[in-house]
Amino acid sequence: MADLTDLSQTAVFLAALWAVGLFFTLVYSQLIGEIVVGAVLGPPVLNWVAQEEGIKLVGEVGLVLLVMEGGLSVQLGRLRKIGLVAIAIAVTGTLLPVFLGWGLMAAFGMGGLEGIAAGTALSSTSIGMATRMLQDAGQLQSYLGGLICVAAMVDDVLSLVILAVLGELQNDGDKSGNDRAWSIVKPIVVSVAFILLGLVFVNATPKVLARGIPRVPSAHVKTVLVCSMLFVTAGLSLAAGFAGSTHLLGAFVGGMAFAQVSGTMEAWLEFHHLTDWLVSIFFASIGFSIPVSELFDPESLGLGLLYTLPAFFGKFVTGLFLCNWTNAKVVGFAMVGRGELGFKIAQEAFEDDILTKQSFAISVWALLLATLMSPFLMRRALAAKLRQEADDPHEASSGDDPSGGQRCQENGLEADGDALDQGRVHARSGNGNGTPSSVSAV
Repeated sequence: MADLTDLSQTAVFLAALWAVGLFFTLVYSQLIGEIVVGAVLGPPVLNWVAQEEGIKLVGEVGLVLLVMEGGLSVQLGRLRKIGLVAIAIAVTGTLLPVFLGWGLMAAFGMGGLEGIAAGTALSSTSIGMATRMLQDAGQLQSYLGGLICVAAMVDDVLSLVILAVLGELQNDGDKSGNDRAWSIVKPIVVSVAFILLGLVFVNATPKVLARGIPRVPSAHVKTVLVCSMLFVTAGLSLAAGFAGSTHLLGAFVGGMAFAQVSGTMEAWLEFHHLTDWLVSIFFASIGFSIPVSELFDPESLGLGLLYTLPAFFGKFVTGLFLCNWTNAKVVGFAMVGRGELGFKIAQEAFEDDILTKQSFAISVWALLLATLMSPFLMRRALAAKLRQEADDPHEASSGDDPSGGQRCQENGLEADGDALDQGRVHARSGNGNGTPSSVSAV
């Protein structure tokens, strides 16, 4: 009977995960619904989830696959065409929220490593909601759409490096002096090395597979490509973790190694229903750790509302790299949405006793509210952009220019118009169609 009870509880958990996730896709925030399910059915409230540790493990597998798919979606040619603007947006949008968050947490009396961890949780961007809305507005293949997608990609890589640094500080919290400095430098060096290794793999993997794939029966080519990518990802994930970075960066590089291999993305997308469910389970497992009573404590709630300010403005100001205010708002609001890495960073810091229940609750409020606000504000900004283009033909013809006709950057870049046709963008706020979705196009 115990097994039957576990089975029934798991069935209810999965059904609730699907139903609530479906409802939250209406506001492009599916991940929030999944976190709510985990918090309500999990240990924080009802404690009605069987095999909690097993579910967490399955969720971790989903996260690794999600990050791997982000690497698979990388298009280096797109990055070169977009130029320095996307990199400036990504670097600013990653580092500014960290410093603003750390400063405000210090003002709350939660400085030191606790404040840095809370600030780091604000660093990453989830772009799934943004790509869905850009697609609905017919802007996904524009210069602006490419700019947002590439900025989010670079943002993810930087967030993974920060996660590696934070993980090393968590493990070596008692060190001081040169040892503590090495604890900061080591994961950065290792992470940069793995990123460079990924660039080598991007060029080498297609050449290696070109020798073996022709010998594989055509009916099995897709299976060989997917299995090869999973094998490489598993190896690089273990190597990155043991070397001193984060295993998630290894997963990203594993996917990136196959980004230029023809047919790999198409083969991988055949498994998207499975991976989507695994990612949904990951977000539900985040809810297992949320201290619900602390979350609704008046002081934590009030501080969480204040902490939403650096979460919001630290990302929104990145739009100011564009001279055109209409486009700046679209980019800024798109970058405000948060995703898997922010919640993962906060959860790990809490489980490692770096964040207290209160600082964790404050961070969760900021992440949730930013993710909820982003789609509503971006929708208004996109509507304003479309109205402006309809009223001004010149604006429509220069819509691919980030400055609206007067370039901020003299880099000679133009939209290529054919990107975003292969893959999905590494992110997950919701897909608007009622099914779990992990990533959309880059």
